[in-house]
Order: sequence, then structure tokens, then C-alpha cells
Amino acid sequence: MNSTIETNSSSHESKLEKVRECVVAARQSRLSDHGLEEDDGGRYYEDPPLIGECHLNALSLCEELYEADFAPVLVWGALHFEDPSGGSDFEPPQTVSDAESRGAVHFWVELDWNESTLVVDISSELPVQFGEPYIDSALPYCYVRPDDCRFIYEPGRGITTNQLRNEEGYQFLIDEGLLVSGEPQS
Repeated sequence: MNSTIETNSSSHESKLEKVRECVVAARQSRLSDHGLEEDDGGRYYEDPPLIGECHLNALSLCEELYEADFAPVLVWGALHFEDPSGGSDFEPPQTVSDAESRGAVHFWVELDWNESTLVVDISSELPVQFGEPYIDSALPYCYVRPDDCRFIYEPGRGITTNQLRNEEGYQFLIDEGLLVSGEPQS
């Protein structure tokens, strides 16, 4: 039985390494779009160049993951930072429409991961790693999944940067049957 556990652990690490490689490839592709390269040691930018381009970042990552035989889920989510005064009327967006109206939209990618969900972002909005990659089974504290916000990524099925620009594109993805039903695994 011990060898089964070791094999599963080895397989899990191998898959995680493959995800990391996809993150590096997608990130480098996006940085190249800006005429930049990332140093081998990891380059930290004072003004991260990929911030504000989460729709492009997420699509690039989806493409890399799909090509590596993963089934990426594109999340049309939101950012929510607590009101510094601690006020209770500052609630997280509950719908994509609400996120859009607040200017709080953020895109990232998720993968079914064993009995959990792996959250992956090539340029996170977390203050402690702003603009740097995020790979973890925990949803960052400032990321919100509004209702009906997770979409199957399949090349050629309509998920393009144009579809990620507004609520018409959001409705297009729903009409195309790309909405993932149910909540992600915890």
C-alpha cells in the first residue's frame, strides 16, 4: 500500500510541475507581448506589466494548460478588498454584472485537482505577490467567485478576448453552453 501512496504523490508532483511549466510559458508569452523577458531568478517589476490584462493572461494560461492535456476552467471573477474602515455595507460582488458595474472584474484559471480545485493566476492581484504567479488550492482572500462565473475552456468555442470584454460576451459564453454548473470542489 505504501508504494501506491508514493506513486500517487509522485504523480501529483509531476502534474503540479507541469502546471508550473504552463504558468512559466504563459507568463513569458505575455511578457514577450510587452517586449520583456523574465530573468531565470524571477524578475520583480515595480509596475507589473501584466496587471490590468487579466483577460489576456487567463486566456494565454488556458491555452497552455489545454495543450498540456489539462481541462482549464476560466473564471470570470471579481476582486474584493475589505473596506479599510471596517464598514459592513461594503459587500463582495454576487454576480458578474455587479462585478462589472463596480469595475472589480478579475479573470483567473482553475483546475479540478484531486478532491479540490487548483487556483492559477500568472499575474496575481494579491498585495503580497502583486503581479507574480499564484498557484494554490486556496482561493486568495481578495478573489471572489460570483454566481455563474466559471467557463469550460475549449479552443474554437468562442472564448476570445472580445468575449471577455463585457456582459454581452458573458451572455455569449452562457448561450454557447460553456458555463460550468455547480460550485468548484473545496
